[in-house]
Amino acid sequence: MRNKKATTFKYEVQQLQYKQDGSRKFEQSLDVYKPRHGSKDGGAEIVVVLVLGSGWLGHCPLLYHVFNWWNAGGPQTICSKLGYTCISVRHSGGFFRLPRFLDLALAAILISSVMYQIHSAVAGLIIFVGIVVTWVLLAFQGPGASLEDMMEDVASALDFVRSENVVPANSRLVVGGYSSGAHVLATLLHHRPEILDTSSNAENRLEVVGILYLSGVLSLKSPILNLLTLALFGKNSSKVPQPYQQGTPPNMPHLLIGCEHETFGIPILDETFCVVPYSKWLSSLKIPVTYKLVPSDHWNILASQVLSETLETE
Repeated sequence: MRNKKATTFKYEVQQLQYKQDGSRKFEQSLDVYKPRHGSKDGGAEIVVVLVLGSGWLGHCPLLYHVFNWWNAGGPQTICSKLGYTCISVRHSGGFFRLPRFLDLALAAILISSVMYQIHSAVAGLIIFVGIVVTWVLLAFQGPGASLEDMMEDVASALDFVRSENVVPANSRLVVGGYSSGAHVLATLLHHRPEILDTSSNAENRLEVVGILYLSGVLSLKSPILNLLTLALFGKNSSKVPQPYQQGTPPNMPHLLIGCEHETFGIPILDETFCVVPYSKWLSSLKIPVTYKLVPSDHWNILASQVLSETLETE
């Protein structure tokens, strides 16, 4: 990606539903960030499709609107600083597995008793009722999405972008993901390479020219992520599909941008944000790859100046 002109581009945002089943779920929609100036060069236009991160919790309206200021930094940077159209993709999410009602009721009684001792009977009763009601409401929500459901959402979004005239017919796509969004996308691409098919017989003919992972979760080898996958998917992380050293990556240029201090310099998730080992693995497979480690952290990279500067030079 190169844009020699250092300026700020005005843009507009359009929300579209990519799942064409009539359900119109918010988490199965995408936002098109489009510069108002149109294509920079008047020729083939670069369009970045970015799967948002969510810790696999997905993008239901409540979670999305709380954390959108953070996720939106990526498409805003790509669009306003580089002048490229950027499509941010949401997907369904997993949900923490609820404890048995009896276990929760006992915990609620214990917490309420403590509140009764230090405050009042009314406070204890309010806490008890609040815990029970919250459990009931969450139970009615039903089970969360599986990783396969998330990958199916992303596959539907890619099909939609490439076949529904969302962007100009001469566009060249760079597909990518941030954080857990990188994990969902990369796992999909490693196990379903046909999703990027651009042959003459393919239904979707927009050319995909590269892969972009921003501070991506590319491995699940971490005790912390093991706890998370148990809570969300009911599986140890070793049994959850992951991109690193599994499947067949697309044989096209990859750009991986990681942070020098992913978790503020604390090395608890270094095995997860494995930009360097993943890059070396791609190189061993003769897949073109460039990686950059930038002076930022996982939560600030999307809206950072260093991200736009790095993308400008690649």
